[in-house]
Amino acid sequence: MPQSLSSITTQNPLCQNGSVRVQRNMDISIPSPDSDRGMAIRCADWKRLEKNLAYVSNPPKDYSALYSALFGFSGSAWLSLIPFAITKNLPAWVMPSSIALAVTSLFCGIFVVIIGRDQRETRKTMLTALLDDVAEIGSRFAIGPAPARQIIDASENKLPQNSE
Repeated sequence: MPQSLSSITTQNPLCQNGSVRVQRNMDISIPSPDSDRGMAIRCADWKRLEKNLAYVSNPPKDYSALYSALFGFSGSAWLSLIPFAITKNLPAWVMPSSIALAVTSLFCGIFVVIIGRDQRETRKTMLTALLDDVAEIGSRFAIGPAPARQIIDASENKLPQNSE
């Protein structure tokens, strides 16, 4: 009479070690070489991959609208300097403040471009590190084509019977 899986696991002390007792009269199918295969991975490696994927999966911020607006504002501030230079009897603060506004917005635009490039480089570095982690973990296992297996014909090869 076949036992249920729960009775096998409670009675067999090997089940706590990851082993399962199999009935001798069971048919076991052997998968073909091109079937799906699994790969064991350490929990620490899995956690490392999850953490790196969480960092990389956050999309980078796009600052193109901000630096475009800053460069546009800087350009218009520089163009407004021409009429200010021609105009006479302006207050003394108008020309220096317009120059300061044009220079400041130009430097802010350049700074935002540098931040955007740095963020893209950081993301690229993180992706490279993640791919290196995957390659390093995969190199521990025999990944590749399945080894050629011999087809066993049960009628030709009889297994020895265990007399107990």
